[in-house]
This record gives sequence, C-alpha cells and structure tokens, in this order.
Amino acid sequence: MVLLLYATEIEILNELEPADRGALFEEAAKAYRDRARVRRELGKGSEAQKDEAQAVKLAATAAKLQKGGTSDKALTSKTAATGRIRLVNAWTQPVRVIVDGTPYALSVGEQKDLNRPVGSFAYEVPILRYQAKGDVEAGKTYTIRIR
Repeated sequence: MVLLLYATEIEILNELEPADRGALFEEAAKAYRDRARVRRELGKGSEAQKDEAQAVKLAATAAKLQKGGTSDKALTSKTAATGRIRLVNAWTQPVRVIVDGTPYALSVGEQKDLNRPVGSFAYEVPILRYQAKGDVEAGKTYTIRIR
C-alpha cells in the first residue's frame, strides 16, 4: 500500500515539479529496498529484483535533485547514472554478503549482479568477519569476490 502511494506521489511530482522532490524520491527508494529485502527473505527473488531496480532509479533521481540537478522528467528515465556490484562466491561453501544492510545468499560458485546508483556503499561478509566500503561508478562493475 505504501509503495503504491509513493508511485502515485512521484507521478504527481513529475508533473508539478516542486522544489523539494529529492527527499521524497530517497524515501521511496528506501521503501522499495525494504520491500525487496522482505521479498528476498520470502523466496520471491524475481519480485525482489524488480523492487531493487526501482529503488536504484529512485535513488539516482534523488541524488541528482538533492545536488541541485535538473528538474526535467528525464531524471526518472533508465539513463540515470548507475553501475553494478558483482558478488562472486569463489569459496568452498555458501556465503552471505550484506550490501548496505541487505543480505544476499550465494551458493558455491554463484555470481549475482546488483544494479546500484553511483556512489559509495558498505558491505560485509559475516562468515569471514570482513567489512569494507566500495564505490560504484557510472557504467562500471565493482566486483566483490569471496575466496
């Protein structure tokens, strides 16, 4: 229900172009990320990926708006600045990687790509007690390989 309201509000904001749209876009992105996390935990991976993709778009729009970027409707297009985080499990057992608070389970040899807005992120591999930060660059892939 809440996400539907965000989607409706964003459509209205695109038409009205109010001055402080960035905060609402970021709040909506967080709601989509939260719902994606729940769907992933429920085993609904494809639905979670759709929510994650929408969150990336909304976060990119929010970042541009908050930096004083254009208020053009094109901000919500698929051309928003994004990159990718690639998770690779090259270890001998399944692992869990947590990226900005969202856990991702990886089987032995599995690889997952996460589309993300440009910017910094935090990640950890609990089984190895490892924590770090990384930076996603537009059009590039940041690889996290667990070995």
